[in-house]
Amino acid sequence: MGRFAKLVATTSALAFVLGVLQVSPASASVTISRQSCSSSSGCLDQTVDNSGEVCIVATKNASHHANWCIWDHGWTNTFLSVYVDGRAETCIGYQACVGVDHFRWSSPGITLWALSGGHWYGIESGSKDIPSAGNTGPTDTLYTTGDYNYSGIHDCNSGASMGVYTHTEVDLKVFWTDGTNTTVITKNSNDYCHNQ
Repeated sequence: MGRFAKLVATTSALAFVLGVLQVSPASASVTISRQSCSSSSGCLDQTVDNSGEVCIVATKNASHHANWCIWDHGWTNTFLSVYVDGRAETCIGYQACVGVDHFRWSSPGITLWALSGGHWYGIESGSKDIPSAGNTGPTDTLYTTGDYNYSGIHDCNSGASMGVYTHTEVDLKVFWTDGTNTTVITKNSNDYCHNQ
């Protein structure tokens, strides 16, 4: 009877360990390509606005791949100020996300950075478009940070101009339909000068 009790305990412990292993998704190895979008030619996002935009493709295999594009958007409010926000759009184009179950945004998800005094500072982060759980998609969806209002003279681009030098950072994981997921993928748009 004592031997039987030990066998039951050991079997239960083994079942528990296997159950824990099954709950944790395996990490998937992916190939990342980054396209700088100086024009719409050859870039995933055919609506490119050239505000430092880059497009990212995470490829696991022919039946598991995903893309997203990252850029800043700027617009002038008055002669002395410019508004900028950070933007990301997932699953752009035909069959842009195949074999994707969902994305998980790693907090804060999207961060708009600005250059000031030779240092980069996070000036806007997070997005009202990302749910509190951080899971989205896979859909063709635009996500934006809050608007940043920059006023003053800043040496950005060539020569002294009024404007702000920025880039957008995106941190997300891809969860695939086969139960695996990537580690957090962190990518930035190109640095861009938003003139007033």
